[in-house]
Amino acid sequence: HSTFAKDNNDSALSQAIKILMNSFYGVMGSSRCRFYHSELPSAITTTGHYILQTTMDYFQSLGHKVIYGDTDSIFVVMKAVLNNDELKKMAKEIDTFLKADLKEKFHVDSRLECEFEKSFDQLYFSMARSGVGAAKKRYVGLHNSELDFKGVEFVRSDWTELSKVFQKELFLKFFSGVDLEEYIKDFIKSLEIGLYDDLLTYTKRLSKAPEEYTKNIPPHVKAALKVNHTGPYRLKEVSYVITPTGPEPVNNNPNKFDYQHYIEKQLKPIADDILSYQGKSFDSFIIGDQLTLF
Repeated sequence: HSTFAKDNNDSALSQAIKILMNSFYGVMGSSRCRFYHSELPSAITTTGHYILQTTMDYFQSLGHKVIYGDTDSIFVVMKAVLNNDELKKMAKEIDTFLKADLKEKFHVDSRLECEFEKSFDQLYFSMARSGVGAAKKRYVGLHNSELDFKGVEFVRSDWTELSKVFQKELFLKFFSGVDLEEYIKDFIKSLEIGLYDDLLTYTKRLSKAPEEYTKNIPPHVKAALKVNHTGPYRLKEVSYVITPTGPEPVNNNPNKFDYQHYIEKQLKPIADDILSYQGKSFDSFIIGDQLTLF
């Protein structure tokens, strides 16, 4: 079924099969399951680790450099530039190698399929939140001047368009070797004079009616309470901006904005992620730059 889903480009079926297969790990490790066996979860993880490590060793035996491997993927720096067809061919060669290896050592027929997914000209692994070397599933790749974000702020729905514009341009300049400090300072100046006022909107869903929130009222709820909403259905989503007096729904046409909020909450986390890689920090040169004004 998995092969059928991929061959027919059925992403929904492919995702459903993936979730179902992953659920076996939890089910078989639960004492309430009729198929429970304490060694099954361990066997699953051990088998996965063996296949991953064996594949990594195979790449390295050919002279390539493996820079990271997780539960289902491997990042490799190729010793020579290969085109997509050559990389797909290599994936097939790995299938053949694993088939022979598993047959010889475990006497099983392999049903594994290694897939070449994508290649990058440059790749950046995010170190934010998890410490050095601990967040490798979060990365930004560059290929043919196009950026691919995985697991970083860009993909989060509760971030503004301001953060997305800032992050995209920041990484393009980083990969091009442009000085980031100058770009960040110029971006902040443009923000503070109102050039990005149309990019400051947050949009967030409400899990219940705004009036039902009684403790620790978050910003989007405060904004929702100011919306003049009428109709048979409750307000399920609110778009708002942060002003000097707090959250304000866009329906009220606010014209003043708390730029410091956007600098601290939208720009700084993105900038620090990449600046830490260079041994710098957002505060160090922003605060230093502000002190020179006095």
